[in-house]
Amino acid sequence: MSLESILRELGKEIQADPRFKALQEAAAANDKDENLQQQMKELQLISLKYQQEATKGEEADEETIKDLQTQYQDLYNEVMKGEEYVRKEGYEAKYDELLSRRFRNGADGSVHQRYDWPFLRRSGPRNLRASRS
Repeated sequence: MSLESILRELGKEIQADPRFKALQEAAAANDKDENLQQQMKELQLISLKYQQEATKGEEADEETIKDLQTQYQDLYNEVMKGEEYVRKEGYEAKYDELLSRRFRNGADGSVHQRYDWPFLRRSGPRNLRASRS
């Protein structure tokens, strides 16, 4: 089994995991949330205004910069409290845990000892190493 086919199988296993599916659903809900999308656009606009003012160098208005920082922080805090955003962040954390746990020791070939992935039972790290040569 080649490295490419092992990676394809790994991708299929990850996509079959309920944490991946939950993250995809949460991301889709965020994409459909018009209020959240409007808030994200506003954050981008504030950020652009900040950058424009900051690039003026010594002519930059410190009061404008502070005001933009406050606006950004207030809106950012509001976004972070939103129900859909919080839900998505929770699923992202679970998905990140899935990936980090599965790959933590993958480089040394020990991943097959920790997780019962069918494609690793078929190939095993020895076959992977052999296919590299």
